Amino acid sequence: MKNEKPNLQAIASLDWGISFSFPTPETIVSVFVFLSVGICLGAQMFDPYISIIPGSGFNGTILSNYYLELAQREASNALMIIMTMATYTVAFAIPLLISFSLAASFENGLLETLISYPISRKTLLVTKAAIIVILLASSFFLTAVISIGAFYLGRIPVIELILFVIAFLAVCLSITSSAILLAVASKRVGISSVGGIGIWIAVLFISSTSAEFRLTDGILNPVQLIARYLNGAGELVTSLDMFAGLLGSLLLGLILLVVSVFVFEEVDV
Repeated sequence: MKNEKPNLQAIASLDWGISFSFPTPETIVSVFVFLSVGICLGAQMFDPYISIIPGSGFNGTILSNYYLELAQREASNALMIIMTMATYTVAFAIPLLISFSLAASFENGLLETLISYPISRKTLLVTKAAIIVILLASSFFLTAVISIGAFYLGRIPVIELILFVIAFLAVCLSITSSAILLAVASKRVGISSVGGIGIWIAVLFISSTSAEFRLTDGILNPVQLIARYLNGAGELVTSLDMFAGLLGSLLLGLILLVVSVFVFEEVDV
């Protein structure tokens, strides 16, 4: 359609104003800030057995290098913990956001208003998914970088952060797409929220507690896949395993989104 772009902007603005108005974004950012800062504060960075009082054997350069290396190592550990906790957080938050922004619109008739715009149902659904993924991923990224940079002398583990961001985006897409599918199929807030939360909490827990690496675990929980890869130094999880898991997770999210769009275009509003 010629007017799809301005209509897309209008529908995104309307959906944001209704489903993600105050205090939803502020609450999400606050949760990630609390999570990141709390983990950084709880981590033990400094070695209590190292004295910083100048003495006969004091060497400021050696001591400074020691703390920089320690900060780098502990920053990586803190990032892993933040990512693990953030994954469980979005497994709880995304089904709630989807249920109250999509399933609820079936119940209160708001969806009829949204689809009255000259815009396809596919675009409407993809727009909603994009808003949620971008909101959560950007909130996590900013709070994690600021917290780790502030608490660990600016020693942000860039490579680990990039890998975790890709994994986090993949798992957010999978959770969002499955939550949308459940909301569209059930049209009920309770079913979509409780069902989505229960399914993904169970999936993340089972995939993270398995003794040996399985590709299915990496696809369902790519964040844990990256953590195992970094902890095992490539022995427990190889680079090929990591690549296959990330690719599989992204494909899973896209497939679920396509199925959700198909179901959404067939259901009666």
